[in-house]
Amino acid sequence: MRIKDFNLGKLFNNNRFLMVFSLIMAVLIWLFVSVEKSTDITRTLTNVPVQVDYSRLQENFGLVPYGNSTYTVDIKVSGKRYNVDNEQELLEELVVSANTGKVNSVGTYSLPVTVESSNDRAAYTIDSWSLQSVDVYFDYPKEKEFAVTADIQTADALVEEGYVAGELVFGESTSVRVSGPESEVSKITAVVARASVDVPLTENTALDATLVAETRDGSTPNYISFNRASNVAHITVPVYKKATLPATVSFSGIPSAYLDQLPFTVTVEPASAEFGVTESRLDGIDSFEIAKIPFSSLTAGTNVIEIKASELTGGIVVDGTEKFTVTVVAEGMKAVTLAAPASLNFPNVPDGMSAKTESIHFEEITLVGPAEKVDALTTDSIVLDADLSTVPEGTTGTVAVPVTVTGDDYWSYGEYIASVQLQ
Repeated sequence: MRIKDFNLGKLFNNNRFLMVFSLIMAVLIWLFVSVEKSTDITRTLTNVPVQVDYSRLQENFGLVPYGNSTYTVDIKVSGKRYNVDNEQELLEELVVSANTGKVNSVGTYSLPVTVESSNDRAAYTIDSWSLQSVDVYFDYPKEKEFAVTADIQTADALVEEGYVAGELVFGESTSVRVSGPESEVSKITAVVARASVDVPLTENTALDATLVAETRDGSTPNYISFNRASNVAHITVPVYKKATLPATVSFSGIPSAYLDQLPFTVTVEPASAEFGVTESRLDGIDSFEIAKIPFSSLTAGTNVIEIKASELTGGIVVDGTEKFTVTVVAEGMKAVTLAAPASLNFPNVPDGMSAKTESIHFEEITLVGPAEKVDALTTDSIVLDADLSTVPEGTTGTVAVPVTVTGDDYWSYGEYIASVQLQ
């Protein structure tokens, strides 16, 4: 079959073809004019991060930035709509950086900010950006340890008249490590926990104090931080009511024969003192117990025991007394030394556990009591008690336990230890 020759002239003489062709050409011309000849538009990209290479400075000079070390800029670009419509593509192509080339020592530097396109054929123009430079402070990092002292500021007095404040109790460590730029940390002379009290106190009070670094010139150091989760220090102010009371002692490990009447005379010097005691406790006492003395620390004759005022519990001494001297005179008593038994008795074995002797770390034991009583004692007639009441719950294995001997009217003098197997 023979195909007829194609005739372009006849095609253009076809009115239907001309209509379709004209329509297509009109659309193409309109698209060309709309896209290529249209007016450029401007687009603003906001909060674009500025890249700063700080690692070079730390590697080469040991310098690190302080203060604000991250920055963002707003960038205006212009171009044809189809070239600037895709924000993600623009952000991937734009290189925003601050130059650290002139940084080589401690100080504040103005780093010039540049914005460029990584696309050599970018069909848009970078018109402007909001930051032409950023100021960054550089210094050498430094750490220093300080003891924290309390600085409680009051409008009048810390405690009400007739009361006294005890030693402050810190809820956290009383030392703190300060980190920051060397030039700032070097100014610091002390770190205080500062709080204020508006009304004099009459009871124990918890305060939230702010950690403050003090400097030799009174300035506030910049860019420093403390090794704490918070700059708030928790301080308790113990508050005691003053009272003059007799100073007394009590005893522990008392043989049963002496529960009602002690076998010695006791004197305390000074016999009384001005104490600080919590008001609630003061209502129920008529003397202040300065110590509980174990019978195992007492031997025949005169015993002199010194109690430091700083070691008292349940209150404090406020009249300046530094120590109390307790004299215990055990008249009619005698001390004898016997060979120690080879076995132990175990009072207060924890529930569900058993105990056995592993080793006794002494060969002899001294006993004190009436002469006629202790002279009749023999090794076989005494019992070594290894009291397990002080062993922490859940403890197993070998534990060191104090050993004592307590008869009806005699006791062991001195300290003795045995190893006990708990299982």
